[in-house]
Amino acid sequence: NEDIPAVPMELKSVVQAVEVLCSQTHRSRLADFSSTELDFLLKPVVAALENLDAASLLSYKSREGSKGRRFSDYKPMHKFVQPALRPGLENQVDSEKYNIGIFVFPPGSRIPLHDHPGMCVLSRVLHGSLNVQSFDVIPEQKNWLKKRFGNKKSNTLKSVKLPKKKLSAPAVTSLYPAKNNIHEFKCGMDVGSNGAVVLDVLLPPYNFDERDCNFYEPQDHGRILKFVEQPPDFHCISGVYGRLGSMD
Repeated sequence: NEDIPAVPMELKSVVQAVEVLCSQTHRSRLADFSSTELDFLLKPVVAALENLDAASLLSYKSREGSKGRRFSDYKPMHKFVQPALRPGLENQVDSEKYNIGIFVFPPGSRIPLHDHPGMCVLSRVLHGSLNVQSFDVIPEQKNWLKKRFGNKKSNTLKSVKLPKKKLSAPAVTSLYPAKNNIHEFKCGMDVGSNGAVVLDVLLPPYNFDERDCNFYEPQDHGRILKFVEQPPDFHCISGVYGRLGSMD
């Protein structure tokens, strides 16, 4: 397909699956589909992510261990990204329809509690492990973004706190407009940890006018989420790792 952007070979099947999805749904917004319908529509993209060769994409070398088993030599990727990041983002494909990027988490880093307005996001853990805390917004507030920007006094949401999860490579996880949409990623500081690397497919991507990223602080044991400004200790900066990413 001549319209598919130039991307690393390992990502071509993911991009092809996303392009097909976009052509199938070009007359509709993904936010108009139910979570069950989205499970079906996104199956080919999930399959492509599951089959992704993470070791090749990240240029990890293979070695032979005991009993002839093959292993990949993992290096602390965050130490090789330029500039030094905490955490870092490397955009691979960026268009009006979707965005594919790689997030690099040094040990102890996090992406604080944030949302994805009207978006679907598929995440493939390429290396390491992350702790994830997700929230659902109470259904009758489905127009909660309009509520927020139309009434500055309405700065809280009713929510459902979901069980914490630990995601380890090669897990694939998803969030939808009405499911798991608000979440936080934390990378542990376990002894010997080399951090974590996650590939995200955003459908559609953020934009300032319609789908800006909002941050939250949980209250009342997670039954309430309060809008807050971006935490001052959080910065996500584009970087380069070998053939991946850009400084833009």
